[in-house]
Amino acid sequence: MEKSFVNSDSRPSVKLDPAAVAKLRSVISPFHYMRGRVLLEGDPGYEDRRWGWNAMFDRRPAIIVMCGGTADVVEAVRFAREQRLETAVRCGGHSLAGFSTVEGGLIIDLSPMSSVIVDPIARSAVVQGGASLGNVDREGQVFGLTVPAGVVSETGVSGLTLGGGIGWTMRKYGLTIDNMLKCEVVTADGEVVTASETEHPDLFWGLRGGGGNFGIVTAFTFRVQPVGPTVLAGSMFWKVGARGPELLRKVRDILNKAPDELTSQVVLVRPPTSRTDLRADLIGQNLVRVSVCWVGDLDEGEKYMRVFKALEPDIDGVVRKSFVGHQSVSDGATGYGKRWYFKGGFLADMSDAVIDVCVKYCYSPDVPGPAYMEIYTLGGVVARVPHTATAFGSRQANYFYGCAGFGWTDPADDKAVMSWARGLAKALEPLSLGGSYANFYSDGANDVANVKSSFGNEVYERLGRVKAKYDPTNFFHINNNVLPAR
Repeated sequence: MEKSFVNSDSRPSVKLDPAAVAKLRSVISPFHYMRGRVLLEGDPGYEDRRWGWNAMFDRRPAIIVMCGGTADVVEAVRFAREQRLETAVRCGGHSLAGFSTVEGGLIIDLSPMSSVIVDPIARSAVVQGGASLGNVDREGQVFGLTVPAGVVSETGVSGLTLGGGIGWTMRKYGLTIDNMLKCEVVTADGEVVTASETEHPDLFWGLRGGGGNFGIVTAFTFRVQPVGPTVLAGSMFWKVGARGPELLRKVRDILNKAPDELTSQVVLVRPPTSRTDLRADLIGQNLVRVSVCWVGDLDEGEKYMRVFKALEPDIDGVVRKSFVGHQSVSDGATGYGKRWYFKGGFLADMSDAVIDVCVKYCYSPDVPGPAYMEIYTLGGVVARVPHTATAFGSRQANYFYGCAGFGWTDPADDKAVMSWARGLAKALEPLSLGGSYANFYSDGANDVANVKSSFGNEVYERLGRVKAKYDPTNFFHINNNVLPAR
């Protein structure tokens, strides 16, 4: 029996077989119009491509394969197996937990595979595995269509989708996985299969929320939905002062009654003095920010926004704007090369007890500068998809929260930021529904108990059976790893 691959974040230095590398170079996109290439340390481009988005993970892979197409992905998987290399898969590189890079192993980089083809008649789009959310938005908005997905345009569609796909249109159209029709997958043995409701349906179920555990998706077919080109979106800010709990309860009461057209994010934050993108009198103040996106009739949306205006925000930045512009508004703040940490969970409600805990932690004088709390509204169409239809295990939740370290650069701040986020998450744990959103999960990828808790026992056990069928040796384990059922 072949020996199983195991989780490991540190391995002895790897000495690659020069003949094997030369052979790999000869078969990776050999035609001039393709963009595949093989990078070793010292090659031009290696330094840029070895990093993921989260600078907390400074790793040096032995080899990077930039894949120009599905055939390159197959070759890379087979090379990794033959050479016994730890293997990470990179699409957009936006993994909070550092899954987009690996120490001493192989990165299979899909970023050259960024084609997006929209069929406005069939209301579908074929999206290659290395495409970014921005690629999809730009092509879809030519026809006033989009794949419901994400909140940052630089995010890779593949990683976002496989973890579920929370985004600005989810209450109206569901998660990204709810709009996935089929996918082309390179399995752990280098075979190519199609997964859909009728072909490999067990794999299709696992790919919708189970992360990168089962293979590399080289192409998705999505249902596209009518959005834009103009939406009503933006952010409102309130200086909290002593009215934090009262204000948040009023916001909560509005959101609990919101129609499906409105998706929102509530943020509790004290912007550090280094911020320059806010009005000067708000820097260093305790703030509540409510960011919204209204997908529907814009006149009706503006009428609805009066309920927020009645709370007299200090800044009201909700305007009619391009959907592409709204999707990319956070790109600068969330750019590459910064340090990030995130712990989150699901809530049945933004209860008074939840609000009290958040206010206590977020507006404490001891909160580290680069730290904040965010709460997304779920519900709507997300909650109407049957619980067993996908591997996304928290359909019953009305809110998702995240305790976050926000884009700091000094490693000396790591301990304080992570300790604060973990403390807030622990305080909220008794008030939460359990589980976590796989894409916003920084801890526990190598800890079975944490991953099982993230998915929930029922979903985890079913994922384990899918894993045993399609990846019995756990080749794909640099992820929120599900062990093959035995």
